Parts: sequence; C-alpha cells; structure tokens
Amino acid sequence: MLQPIRKYIPTLSPGGSLWTGVAIAIALAVASPVFFILGSLVHNSREIWEHLIATVLFRYLENTVILMIGVGLLVIILGVATAWLVAACEFAGRRVLEWALLLPLAAPAYVLAYTEGIGSLVSITSPPTSVWPKPQGRPWP
Repeated sequence: MLQPIRKYIPTLSPGGSLWTGVAIAIALAVASPVFFILGSLVHNSREIWEHLIATVLFRYLENTVILMIGVGLLVIILGVATAWLVAACEFAGRRVLEWALLLPLAAPAYVLAYTEGIGSLVSITSPPTSVWPKPQGRPWP
C-alpha cells in the first residue's frame, strides 16, 4: 500500500521540515553580504563611505544596474524563445535541446572547480612553484 511521501521526509522541528531549514540556511548565506554592508553602516566607517562616494561608488552602481538590465533582458529573450521552441514545436534534436537548456544551471560549479584547480596549481605556494626556479635563477618567495 502506498504511503504519503510527507511521512518519510525527516523533520527539523515539529513545525517545519529539513528542507525549510536548508532553504533558510541558503538564504542567509546568500544575503550575508547585504547584512555585512548594513552592519558597516552602523559602525564608525564614515571616512570609508565618503571615500567610496567620492571615487567609485556611483560608477560601480551604474555598472551594476547596466549589467542587471542587460543580463535580465538577454535571459528573458533567449530563455523564452528556447523554452517556447522546445515546448511548442517538434523538431529533430528537441529532446537533446531540452536537456542542453539545463546545462547552464550546472556550469557555475564546473567553472569554480576548474578555476580553483588551476589556481591551486599555479599559485606561489603550490609545490611546483616552490621547486621550480624563477627565470632569473632565484627561488620563488
């Protein structure tokens, strides 16, 4: 006899599930930079904020807004177009495209793993650079 699946989900507390706790933990981790900036407003960091406002803050905000609008528009245009094609049309390779459209969701993890792996191989303190001499004949610092 089939049982409801809810019965088998481990609970974090009597009122919530484990997934609720995981979602809250992820949300707090993602929001931590915002909390840090809001916390720095309370502390005596007036000189730092004055310097940022006088030099780079508005340029950074402008670049951020331009990036947000540009990426948002491109994602909406490309995402809606490809989703409509896969959902509404029947063509050769449609099933492959359905799965290929999911690949960008996994790409950040691959990029991070690749860059961290290469970065650890060529960093100043890694074993290859501590053994190899510099071109000038001096050892690495």
